[in-house]
Amino acid sequence: MTTTKHLDTPTRDHHLDIYRGCAMIYIVSIIHTLTASIGLDWYTHHHATLLLFVMPVIFYISGAAYTLSPKKSYTRYLCGRIRRIFTPLIVYIAIYLTYNLIAGHITLSQLPHTALRLCIEIATGKPTQLTHLWFIHTYIIIALLLPILHQLSFLLNHIAAYLLLIASMIVLYLYPNYIIGYLIPTFAGLYYKRNKPYHPLVIITLMVAATLLCLHQGYTWNMQVNKFPPTLLYIAYTTTILLLLSKPLTWLCRHIARIPIIQCLITQYATHGYTIYLYHIHIIALIATAYHWLAQSLSAQLPFLATSWCAAPAISIATLLAMATVGKATEYIRTYITRITTAMQGK
Repeated sequence: MTTTKHLDTPTRDHHLDIYRGCAMIYIVSIIHTLTASIGLDWYTHHHATLLLFVMPVIFYISGAAYTLSPKKSYTRYLCGRIRRIFTPLIVYIAIYLTYNLIAGHITLSQLPHTALRLCIEIATGKPTQLTHLWFIHTYIIIALLLPILHQLSFLLNHIAAYLLLIASMIVLYLYPNYIIGYLIPTFAGLYYKRNKPYHPLVIITLMVAATLLCLHQGYTWNMQVNKFPPTLLYIAYTTTILLLLSKPLTWLCRHIARIPIIQCLITQYATHGYTIYLYHIHIIALIATAYHWLAQSLSAQLPFLATSWCAAPAISIATLLAMATVGKATEYIRTYITRITTAMQGK
């Protein structure tokens, strides 16, 4: 989930950016609004958790984007990656701490300790407050490995690829963890627009076998439980779903992107997806609180506002538009800072 250029930039893959934007819209304005809009508890609604298949897509796109990007020295690549990940994150943490300081949730004397604790939790992948940032630890490690994985991808034949996949599945079965779990879709993304050393039917067969094995061993079907950290069942399920639905989903993304207003939204979410993701939980909470207050205030005149079939789409659409606005505002701020920096350098 890195910041990217506009969808019409000649050096980028247009379709890949569409998929990125659609995936981010799905996460932000659908999956993460269901709890706020209808009070959905992902840990108890097993059937609803079958919708949680999109996170591997984000890591697949990361791998695919790397294969298409101009290759640099590892030092330059590392510096660029650190800047893209940590600059928005530091700004976000500063804003978050400032708000809590003003709101009286922490005192000035507690500020350094709180900031240090937040940074340690995020760095270790175990955030207790900003839980939506669980992925940063995993993403950083995988980003550091990407150049190595990219070189490795050219060395694998069919047999080696299958053996590597099976070995990864065995590790996940014995020890569920984020790194191996999301390395699998990232590595698959490295073969975007390249000849793949595997066949989709073979992969589906392996994943179905893995699913049956996990169910036989008593795994729950609840994908929220299997997602943190990703178990073999979660990776097998999401891989199967994405392989089976890849063509209809790509067709859908490409066609809705032709609608001008949808294209604008996808552009913002593809371009500023990481920044949008950092702030979206708080924006969703504000929108949901405002909506439920309005529904309660107008319950006598408009009782249908309090129903889930009205609340869910209303909060989802409001979130979709609000976060696109955040993305646009980010673009203006960056442009303004760039102009000021250029002007100062000119002097």
